[in-house]
Amino acid sequence: MVTFVQAIVLLSGVAWAGGGGGTAGPGSRLILVTNWGENTVSLVDVGARKQLAVIAVGSKPYDVKVDPTGRFAFITNSGGSDISVVDIQAMLEAYRIPVAAGPRDISLSKDARWAAVANSGDDSLSVVDLITRRESFRVRVGTIPYGVALIKDDKIALVTNWGENTLSVVDLDSRQEMKRLPVGALPYTVVVPPSETHAYLTAFGADGVAVVDLATLVTLTIPVGRSPWGIALSPNGQAGVVANFYSNEISVLDLQTNTESSRIPFPGVAGARGSPKNVATICDDGRAVISSLAGNVLVAVDLATGALESPIPVGKAPYGLAAIPRGSCSP
Repeated sequence: MVTFVQAIVLLSGVAWAGGGGGTAGPGSRLILVTNWGENTVSLVDVGARKQLAVIAVGSKPYDVKVDPTGRFAFITNSGGSDISVVDIQAMLEAYRIPVAAGPRDISLSKDARWAAVANSGDDSLSVVDLITRRESFRVRVGTIPYGVALIKDDKIALVTNWGENTLSVVDLDSRQEMKRLPVGALPYTVVVPPSETHAYLTAFGADGVAVVDLATLVTLTIPVGRSPWGIALSPNGQAGVVANFYSNEISVLDLQTNTESSRIPFPGVAGARGSPKNVATICDDGRAVISSLAGNVLVAVDLATGALESPIPVGKAPYGLAAIPRGSCSP
């Protein structure tokens, strides 16, 4: 592992303030991953295939999101009741913001001034002011919420309720749940492409991705591998990538036709099952990065050819993933 000083030098090419611009070295793709099993976050250079730094955070870190400037990361600590805010440039936890019990997925507003957090231990959605570092309000949703996505200029939140197989539609202006829709069994992650015509959520217990038409609220299901967990969208919003946990496969979805276009085997690492958990797409170069929960590694996949790059060792039980924004995808 590189030293703190070496890592700062490697990161010095990234434009932290004001967003956009810069690279972190030829071929670099910087990713943050939460290590659920050891209460840390790893900073990883996917281009160089190495871990640059390890940052201590709260209990059982789950999801991670990065602000548009690439300066700060927000990590939910599912074993507690708070969010860790990490200064990526300094590579340390700056402070924590209290929320409700068991925070899971987090979604940032477009201006990154506030965040929505699904609290699995409290059956609620927290809205957190990231400027004042305080929870603004809380809305009751369904049982054991896990996933959250923001739509309609950040006025509406979609929340997956793992404990009751539903999706809550929450009006953040009125601070009320508007609707609760039945979806597939054990819904986890939810994502919405820029068009906002549909929401896509993994139904772990139904071996499918539920597709909700946001105009009619009609739901259909795309069959995928066994027990899908993480899902991510390509930057152009035309494809989806799904981690199928128990069948050790990656599904690639065509969001124009709402079908599975391919399925890529995800082998085990060093005798461990593959256990693909979460996904981050890093660029329009046709690659995605997957966290292997049992293998304690990240693996980059070429979605066009199905080729897997060599594993990158990280911490114990890697979970949530977030790419650090860049001004360009080219090396």
